[in-house]
Amino acid sequence: MTQRRSGFTLIELLVVIAIIAILIGLLLPAVQKVREAAARMKCQNNLKQLGLAAQNFHSTYQHFPYGKSPSYPGINSMARWSTHSQLLPYLEQSNVYNALNFNLPPDMGDMQFDGTGCPPYTNPNGINSACNTLISGFQCPSDPAPPMVPAPNGVSYPGNNYWANMGTTFMCDLGDTNPSSVSPGATPNGVFYYESNVSIAQITDGTSNTAMFAEKLRSGGRYSPRTSMMLIPNQSSLIATHQVCQGQSPDTAISICDGVGTCWALGETCCSIYNHVSTPNKLTCGGIPFPGSMVNMDMDVPSSSYHTNGVNVGLSDGSVRWVSDSISLYTWQALGTRNGGETLGADW
Repeated sequence: MTQRRSGFTLIELLVVIAIIAILIGLLLPAVQKVREAAARMKCQNNLKQLGLAAQNFHSTYQHFPYGKSPSYPGINSMARWSTHSQLLPYLEQSNVYNALNFNLPPDMGDMQFDGTGCPPYTNPNGINSACNTLISGFQCPSDPAPPMVPAPNGVSYPGNNYWANMGTTFMCDLGDTNPSSVSPGATPNGVFYYESNVSIAQITDGTSNTAMFAEKLRSGGRYSPRTSMMLIPNQSSLIATHQVCQGQSPDTAISICDGVGTCWALGETCCSIYNHVSTPNKLTCGGIPFPGSMVNMDMDVPSSSYHTNGVNVGLSDGSVRWVSDSISLYTWQALGTRNGGETLGADW
């Protein structure tokens, strides 16, 4: 009697392996899409919470918090507080907020500016060490940069992906009572800027048509054309700042800051506040040298993300919206201003 064989031939085994490989090849992109969709939803929720926190702050004080606090005399001029530091009690972070002493500047890491003088600052006796607290709600899960970035002073600082909107304000420290001598006609028009004190009534373009927060990639302390701040000659107008910055080649541009997004407590265009000079996922630039103080330093600090072809934007009514990289410059700049009277384009 003939005995039936068991098992597979080599050809059958190879066919099965090939089929499994094909299935895995089809499955992995689907899994990656599901993960990215989940990360994008988490990111949108983080922005939603920031928007709600800002609304609750406004309900308490009848205005939104500043984008940047004033500098502290005799101390590193860049060591000033961020919007985020003021929103902590409304984000279930009262313990961190209560541990901070706002009579002194925030602790800050070395922003790794090349030769422009932005060393780290740490208060004596551990005051404001709570600035080094990692707050997960300030970080997008799609960003591959490490949550904590070590600075040359040996301290690791917690990163931030959600930045406050300066509008088309392109002079770094421009404020309502802090004019620029380089661009004397420039006025701040975002929701957050140097010593800002904006109320909902001042958002005359409509809260659903005005950005409040948007994503910005963290550099992780290393050079990258996508995340580092590039050097441009200092400019005196919005148009020139945009054209000169975006006219550079990312392969030859010189970095002046590789520490973008490393301190949520720091109210600065390297860490917590962006503008609408250029559309999302474009180069970031700072003008050097500039005369006098940073109110005369022009900046192009666009929103950016590792999501596919766009960024999440939190609007001033508390809602969150996806914005494509292909949005026109006109519409993006109109979205950034609170009182420009523009009509948003058909691509909104």
